[in-house]
Amino acid sequence: MLLPNPIAASTSSQINDVAKALPCLVSAAATLQLTNPTVMAAFLATIAVESHFRCVEEQGNEAYFSKYNNRPDLGNVGKFANSGALYRGRGFMQCTGAANYQHYGQLMGLDLIAHPELMLLPQNAATFAAIYFKEHGCDVWASRGQWRKVRKLVNGGLNGFELFQNYIYNLIDLFYATQGEKPMFGVNVMGMIKAEILKYKDKSGHPLAVDFLDDIEKCLVVIDGFVSKLTPADIEAILALLPASVVAKFAPGELSALAAAIAKLPAELKTAEAAITEAEVDLQEK
Repeated sequence: MLLPNPIAASTSSQINDVAKALPCLVSAAATLQLTNPTVMAAFLATIAVESHFRCVEEQGNEAYFSKYNNRPDLGNVGKFANSGALYRGRGFMQCTGAANYQHYGQLMGLDLIAHPELMLLPQNAATFAAIYFKEHGCDVWASRGQWRKVRKLVNGGLNGFELFQNYIYNLIDLFYATQGEKPMFGVNVMGMIKAEILKYKDKSGHPLAVDFLDDIEKCLVVIDGFVSKLTPADIEAILALLPASVVAKFAPGELSALAAAIAKLPAELKTAEAAITEAEVDLQEK
């Protein structure tokens, strides 16, 4: 059971806001089977970054909302050409534009074109957020640990990405701790991996930079429902999938040494949930 207090603490949100929103969000997520701990963490982290669990309405004057007028990408054309203010952002994840109000209204069985204010009801805002998350494949990318892709699908860019990623790690740690397990790439484990990387040198004898840590993190994907013991050979095989530009930074033998070192890290890394042979890792996606 997800409780408001730890969720609020994990996402720097107000307890009262989380308490009001969480039941609707959990129910909507469950309906669409967004229940994998990693996926749920990404879903709730998205809500936290977008609105901190508050069902909000975008504010501004007519001049401000004119930026949404005559926008084909939002469906604000034809009779909706000057409807930027009417179909402003609303909800936990800011449904914006006539096209979105019409499309998601049909999926939800609501006439959001006539009554866009219905998106301010928590249950409707939660349903929209879950459908959007599922429809855009955010759950698939979240299950692969590709947080940048998830953020881009929601935000269109990487605004708030650092917070988003931190919230995900906090929530994953929380969910697995509740289940008596630890995730593979929680904040502490990634910190240990970073420390290990700093022990090695590049081909010129200089300490390795860690600007490619996110690439390595993507290699250590958690796939819920599978448990696999990680051996040095397993880890080396995964690290070998890194972009050539990253692999080239390692001196001969250092990649194998790093894999062996990672395999000796605490039990939460070695026994983390993973399906190494089945994980689809798209290392080039940014």
